[in-house]
Amino acid sequence: MAAAYGVSKAMTPMFRATTILGAGASVGASGNASQYIALTTGGLLNQYAKALSTRTLAQQVSEALKLDVPAERLQGQIKAVPTTQDLTIRVDVEDSDPNRARLVANKLAELFVKQKQEDANKAAAVLGGQHDTVLVTVLDPAYTPKAPIKPKTKVNVAAAGILGLVLGVLAVFLADWFDDTLRDASEAEELLDTRILAAIPSR
Repeated sequence: MAAAYGVSKAMTPMFRATTILGAGASVGASGNASQYIALTTGGLLNQYAKALSTRTLAQQVSEALKLDVPAERLQGQIKAVPTTQDLTIRVDVEDSDPNRARLVANKLAELFVKQKQEDANKAAAVLGGQHDTVLVTVLDPAYTPKAPIKPKTKVNVAAAGILGLVLGVLAVFLADWFDDTLRDASEAEELLDTRILAAIPSR
């Protein structure tokens, strides 16, 4: 337990900021619903989730916030999970700095929403009302997390205590199992299947 506590305290605390994006689609005047179908069946939503965790977008976020963090490292801190039931994307950003985690999550959402809006505007300029419109909005912006998500010191210490108890009990049973010492006359009688008539005292 002491070791688990020490290791947990030595680890760098990590904070998670979360923002929720919502996607919506409308069918164009021509009745072409390809993008609408792709969105509601999850294909387009999965594509959006992958785009949110690309190195390119991470680089844009790093430049926009003037972060001294490589794009590859920032990309590894981003996780986007789509939910087809309600057409949302949960974006988690983990960082050792809680304020930076919030800034990255919100800037990431802002840039992606802007990118999708520009794509929709370009399509509208070319095709007018003859195309599907898919827009992404921020449903729930990220806030500064107040407590780290890891390390979980209490959980680690409790798990170490349970493991130590189990190993301790197991060690006692094993020691007793392999111990062939005769402790008293009754054990000798049972082992030899005979009666002990006399014994020499140890002192």
